[in-house]
Amino acid sequence: MIRNCFSVTIIFTSLFFCFLQAQENDQSYTADQVESKISMETVNDTHHIERDISDQEVVTAILRTNNKMKWDINNVAVYNNEGRLISLNLNNREVGKEGIKILNPQIGLLTELKQLFLNDNDLTSLPSQLGELTKLEKLEIRNNSLISFPASIGKCISLKSIDIRSNQLEELPPEIGELKQLETLQLWGNKFTSLPQEIADCVSLKELYLRGNRLNTLPLSITKFKLKYIDVQDNYLCNQPQEIDKWLKKHNEKYESVQKCKGEKRFQ
Repeated sequence: MIRNCFSVTIIFTSLFFCFLQAQENDQSYTADQVESKISMETVNDTHHIERDISDQEVVTAILRTNNKMKWDINNVAVYNNEGRLISLNLNNREVGKEGIKILNPQIGLLTELKQLFLNDNDLTSLPSQLGELTKLEKLEIRNNSLISFPASIGKCISLKSIDIRSNQLEELPPEIGELKQLETLQLWGNKFTSLPQEIADCVSLKELYLRGNRLNTLPLSITKFKLKYIDVQDNYLCNQPQEIDKWLKKHNEKYESVQKCKGEKRFQ
């Protein structure tokens, strides 16, 4: 009798350990499980979220939040050999349909991300956790409805290219000056009336696109730039201080003729 009980005990113990092993190896989650798992993440502060979910789960959560689960995750995500996400293309390919409206704070968990594309969507703001993407080199968010740009962008110290054309932005945060590797900055078609003095601290900047804004002045510090290209067409830069006027004419002698305030007297 004792011998039979001992055998039964061994069998049940083996089954129990097999069950634990299966649970440990199971890495597949439904969309509901992903959302539940993410909602239980511990937030240390407003800028950092402890990592306990995979990059794929983060992308799934973004798609689910925006009712885009029919988008094939394999067509929007590129991973490195370690399974970390390095490129995420969430451009809206559904012409005439509503795009992504919310970028989840968990985007900050994609710490190996180098490229992020969010063009042609319906974003009005970005989470501060974007600043956690310190390896990000290329950021495109054109043709959205952004009314603000987070100060935390200054933490994305690897950025080389930013494209935020055709939004509703009125100002850039001074922290933009922290981007020492930034080479291209595209700001076309927004509502900027001025730029922060700190933009001159982007010491690697080579191309600056300012067309179609409401600029009536430029910071004096901008004259430090030795740009390869600048576009200031369709602004209100007609009454500039002599130093800025001289600098602009180095890039385009007729820059005043493509402004919106013809006939005004130039500042002496």
